Amino acid sequence: MNKYFLTVLLGCWGIGCLADDEALTLDELMPMFGWDFEATEITSEKIGEGLFVLFGVGGNIAVSVGEDGVMIVDNQFPEMMDKINEAIAALEGTGGVRSESPRIDYTINSHWHFDHAQGNLALGPAGTTIVAQSNARVDMAAGGVINLVLARYGQEPYPADALPTITFDDRMRFHYNGERIDLMHFGPAHTTGDVAVFFRNHNAVHLGDVFNNAGYPFIDADSGGDIDGM
Repeated sequence: MNKYFLTVLLGCWGIGCLADDEALTLDELMPMFGWDFEATEITSEKIGEGLFVLFGVGGNIAVSVGEDGVMIVDNQFPEMMDKINEAIAALEGTGGVRSESPRIDYTINSHWHFDHAQGNLALGPAGTTIVAQSNARVDMAAGGVINLVLARYGQEPYPADALPTITFDDRMRFHYNGERIDLMHFGPAHTTGDVAVFFRNHNAVHLGDVFNNAGYPFIDADSGGDIDGM
């Protein structure tokens, strides 16, 4: 959830706005977030050797690049995937992302929400291995209505080729690009399937929407999120 949307949300609370009972489509929701697939470019920031973050439409993307390949955490939207691939190819240490599929070897979903995991729809069919916490996969397969307080968004069930093929309950570990990468689930928080991804060599962590730099994190209580996990 970005700063623009949080400002609108707080403003509506102040004047007594209520969420519409009907779930909105993505096209209807995008103006609330200030999103534009065509106009938005992907920008990058280097965290350390072989580790970067990409900014675009939706959740930030962590990118690990090196001899083993390319691993990302979160993937935004399929409409942004060409721009994401171009941005990764330009990162120091990639030597240009190879042209054959998959260009991205692994994608880790921090949780099931559309603005972080909808890129699965492009990456799964391209051969990328999708990893998530077990509850997140259940939610992706079922779909559902996400209560954003200001509005309700109907997330459609993901097709089989866009679902995670590797899942875990509490924790798992990768040894990838010379780094120990720990995936940890601490119980219901923003959703029931949040993952904290620790890049140990860099002393860095990707928290998905458990962390919100614009204010207090949004808890998707209707989907089982819980303040105790925050």
